Amino acid sequence: MSISLVTILDLIGRECPGIAIESRSVFPETMLNGAEVQFASTMTPLRRAQFAAGRACARAALSRIGCAPDAIPCDPDGVPQWPIGFVGSISHKNTESIAAIGFAREFRGIGIDLEFDKASDEEVLSGVVVNRAEVDQLVQLRRGTAQIGSPSTWLFSAKEAVYKSVFPLFRIPLSWEDVEIAFLPGKLTFVPTIRDHEGLSLRGRIIGNGAWIVAISWLEAQ
Repeated sequence: MSISLVTILDLIGRECPGIAIESRSVFPETMLNGAEVQFASTMTPLRRAQFAAGRACARAALSRIGCAPDAIPCDPDGVPQWPIGFVGSISHKNTESIAAIGFAREFRGIGIDLEFDKASDEEVLSGVVVNRAEVDQLVQLRRGTAQIGSPSTWLFSAKEAVYKSVFPLFRIPLSWEDVEIAFLPGKLTFVPTIRDHEGLSLRGRIIGNGAWIVAISWLEAQ
């Protein structure tokens, strides 16, 4: 029997000390707060609902680690503007949203990603996100993971999480080739490397249930 998305997030949360993770289904637009309302004014109804659910997740996660709920607007690059002293990330897919938050004194950046794990996506993604060094990684990933539909989607999700953890810091676009993922056999762990930034203290966790994939990456404070 497949484990639920909530269970996946609980498992990943246990692997990520110091990071608060929350999930919500789509909320109505009334959940938006302050400056968020204006930012979301041109969105479609579904996108507004997703945006609101993501902000609800983020506020719940912030509350868990002692930050009073407040508006979380976006900057011109679309990056969430977290309260001073905190870093985090939001992801959503259809009616589900997730957020991960931590203290800035412990993490320079956090990225989280939510994806569907569909075997039908494998052919398309394998030719886009996989570099030569990662081909064998995906073979081993399929062999060592009981429930997996598309290994390339797992790779895609890991790279998305990495991108979201570092983009707010460097504000430079990264190609799929710029980010390389090494999955550790038999574990929920992956080790990211970014071209020209090999010295970064990046870490990652990933888990799926045959329907959902959740990946999280963080950059440790130095």
